[in-house]
Amino acid sequence: MPYVTVFDITQKAFEWWWSALGLIFVFVGIVLIKYGPKLDGNKNGRGFGLLFAFDSRLLGWFFVIFASFWTLLSFGSMYSSYREYTAAYRSGQYSVVEGTVEDFHPMPYEGHQEECFRVQEEKFCYSDYDLSKPGFNQSTSHGGPVRAGLPVRIAYRHDRILRLEIRADSFSSEAERVARSEAEKQRWEWWVKDFRWGRSSLYFALAMVFGAAANGCAFFVLHRMKILGRRVGYWRTPSKDIALYKEYWRLAPSKNWSRAPLIVGIISFILAAYFLFHSVSR
Repeated sequence: MPYVTVFDITQKAFEWWWSALGLIFVFVGIVLIKYGPKLDGNKNGRGFGLLFAFDSRLLGWFFVIFASFWTLLSFGSMYSSYREYTAAYRSGQYSVVEGTVEDFHPMPYEGHQEECFRVQEEKFCYSDYDLSKPGFNQSTSHGGPVRAGLPVRIAYRHDRILRLEIRADSFSSEAERVARSEAEKQRWEWWVKDFRWGRSSLYFALAMVFGAAANGCAFFVLHRMKILGRRVGYWRTPSKDIALYKEYWRLAPSKNWSRAPLIVGIISFILAAYFLFHSVSR
């Protein structure tokens, strides 16, 4: 009985984008180096004043250096491994095992563990979420073709699957694989839906925490404005609050004050509103 090739490592492109994710942090570092001191209103580069006592430029350089190093190291390691396994496959430096899939443990749709199975004495494990290793990695829950009892022929090097063949009379159609994947996805979505109700109290608690942080930052800003002789009072309209906050932002550099309380306060207020909305909408 002939076999159908469902995976060949030479037909799979190198997953370069995984390493490129490190460039996001390089960009963040560049922004901190260039705009961190300006955002805080300090020319000496010390960012975020007393709340977070660190040098924004120094933090930016740390991001740039560390993220660049990680990106280059990750890219070099992954590409070197990919070249090694594709070259080994093309030159025939691999082993072949044929038999049925045994001890099959599918990967859950959400991940958290690898999909593993055994053919004769050889064990193979992989995951859709692990792109650091070359070779076959499509789990059944995400439309992969492997299932228990499936007759297969596998070309492998070490524990990586370089070519996966399935006996023609046991090969599942793409529609069947998609149906299995959709069933796993639906099971996961139902589990998430059942679990969500228990998260409402957590969202409400987070809303209270961030709300308290926003209020604390607001009181800090208003206290400093009161020291300057501004009429703060206990009852203010939103427009009055905004005017005081804008004046604090404008005066902060000249008073050697940090703008961090305003920044943290705004972010905390947004997060508090977000979590509060989600706590009552479930």
